[in-house]
Amino acid sequence: MSPGREVSGRQALLVTVTPNPSVDRVWHIAGFRPGGAHRVVRSWAAAGGKGCNVARAALDLAWAMSGPARCPRVLLRVVATGFLAGTAGDFVERDLAGRGVRVAFVRLAGGETRTCPTIVDTLSGEVTEIREPGPALALADAGALEERLASLLGEAEAEGVPAVVTLSGGLPPEAPKDLYARLIRAAARRRVPCVLDTSGEPLAAGVGAGPWAVKVNEEELKSLGLDPAARAGIPGETAERDLAARLEALGERGVRLAVATRGRQGLLAYDGRTLWRGTLPGELDVVQPVGSGDAATAALAVRLAGWLARGALQAGDRPDLGLVSVPEPERMEVIRDMAAAGAANATTEGIATCPRDVFRAMRERARIEPVSFPPRAGRP
Repeated sequence: MSPGREVSGRQALLVTVTPNPSVDRVWHIAGFRPGGAHRVVRSWAAAGGKGCNVARAALDLAWAMSGPARCPRVLLRVVATGFLAGTAGDFVERDLAGRGVRVAFVRLAGGETRTCPTIVDTLSGEVTEIREPGPALALADAGALEERLASLLGEAEAEGVPAVVTLSGGLPPEAPKDLYARLIRAAARRRVPCVLDTSGEPLAAGVGAGPWAVKVNEEELKSLGLDPAARAGIPGETAERDLAARLEALGERGVRLAVATRGRQGLLAYDGRTLWRGTLPGELDVVQPVGSGDAATAALAVRLAGWLARGALQAGDRPDLGLVSVPEPERMEVIRDMAAAGAANATTEGIATCPRDVFRAMRERARIEPVSFPPRAGRP
């Protein structure tokens, strides 16, 4: 296992799965415009892809969230897996290992891990992302990743260490659309909860496999088509009420915690009993928002790992674990953690970066409240 971030004797493992990682290169340019010639004011590069972002943020947050009033203390060990290729893949491994993450990627025989530039206009604040597709998979590669995940979870099981898996981002070319679903089922066989954050067909297939949590943005949630006509498209229907219905529909499918991030509007979450709204009142001095959703996923994973480490979750009626034994105040706190982590990243230079002081300041500002809607006219 990896060195981890120690805050007490309890231990837990977080495995972040990134099927299509990248080298993220950020350029800060004053007055960027397409077709122009520009000087880069400053730049930096880091291991990227949503799961790599989760791994990086989780180590920050394991420290920032620790303490009796915040999160169960735990020695969190973070392992990153997925697919890597070429010299760009070498960079991703070195960067993550240098940050304290154990790397356990499946190496592809050919191709090159993608490089994805992000342009931050220092005058307007606008962010432009450019995404390469990544290397194509061979037929056997998906099976190799399933075996790698099973091996990592088997190590944790043998050591008696509870584990959490996050599955993040899009899939590389030629990857089977049900790859996440297969990994979720593999984790469920060992009673390991998974947090899913993707879009399109992989999201739809993954939801069908029964992840413990789903964390998506508004557009990804709407693309699922979960909401029947009786709920969607009603005259006068608000965007928030529409999202709430879709989150509840995920809960009806067995998802223990369904979360939709909404940028500056915060997030909505449904825990099977209560719909929560998480916001940060007032203006935020946003540096760059890229990776804020991944920071929120990391906060959820760290909180979940803490619950598992102290035995706070009891068995539900599915192969994964339910929220039934977690008191409502603690279920509310995970929403606060997620809102604060997203805001901490957005106001800090770097992708999926959550300094302890910034996170805690945002956590104090966060407003978490239950949401209810009046009955629709003519409907129960």
